[in-house]
Amino acid sequence: MITHPLFSILTAALLAALLTGFQYFFKNKKGVKRVLLPAFFRFLALFGIILLLFNPKIKHIETEIIKPNLIILADNSKSIQYQNQTATEQQIIQKISDDSGLKDKFDLRYFTFGKAIQSGKKLDFQEGETNIYYALEKISELYKNNKAAVVLLTDGNQNFGNDYRYFNSSFPVFPIVLGDTAFIKDVVLD
Repeated sequence: MITHPLFSILTAALLAALLTGFQYFFKNKKGVKRVLLPAFFRFLALFGIILLLFNPKIKHIETEIIKPNLIILADNSKSIQYQNQTATEQQIIQKISDDSGLKDKFDLRYFTFGKAIQSGKKLDFQEGETNIYYALEKISELYKNNKAAVVLLTDGNQNFGNDYRYFNSSFPVFPIVLGDTAFIKDVVLD
């Protein structure tokens, strides 16, 4: 059994040429021009048959580097503007966008959310409702077959939808909380 494919192809071509030469050109009385076309077709047929008998295995390996996705999910609600965190959120997005180390390791994707989710970096902070759970759920659906991580930029104020604390994610979520995160105890009157 011939193991190298190039060797088997060359051997098949040589055997086909020898058999064709013997059949058409050895003791030829008709002339070379009259047998040239049939000899060519005979060569192709013999070459194909011999090549199939050798059964060469030709492997083609192609490698492609696919970067994991880093999804920047930015809150676009009025509550960010109310807490005077618009500049902070935009600066964080700009720092992530400018970081060459992140660009080399990840495919950066930008989304904004309020009640719904939108693709892109454009922030106007005019969304009246915030649904963090819905945004995470949609990102999970979009990137369910890909490796991804989410950077969630939000103030944590959600006034619509399911509680995002109970969201089970197949990818890591890294929250960056904007604004005051201190818990204030309720005042109790006795």
